[in-house]
Amino acid sequence: MNTKEQWISETLESLDGMRRAGSDPETYEKVMQRIRMSGTRRVYLQASFVWKIAAGLILLIGLNVFSLVYYSRLSKASETQTGVLASDYFSYINTIKL
Repeated sequence: MNTKEQWISETLESLDGMRRAGSDPETYEKVMQRIRMSGTRRVYLQASFVWKIAAGLILLIGLNVFSLVYYSRLSKASETQTGVLASDYFSYINTIKL
């Protein structure tokens, strides 16, 4: 038997006699009772806090819509200015007759 197989065999033999860890039945019941109790607890928020959050979200959405509209208009204006600039810059091509 080579050393690798011997090592595997020793490792597997070391697991003989192992058993699952146990706990006191009372401890298990206490833990389960706390879990059940924690699920029924309610958290209440103040109305002023909820209104502040709602106002903040509305403000954020409004700013996003405003910036979307503003920058879309700005890009359209930029495209028309670029077209005018290009036509002025290359206007000499139209005057050349071949």
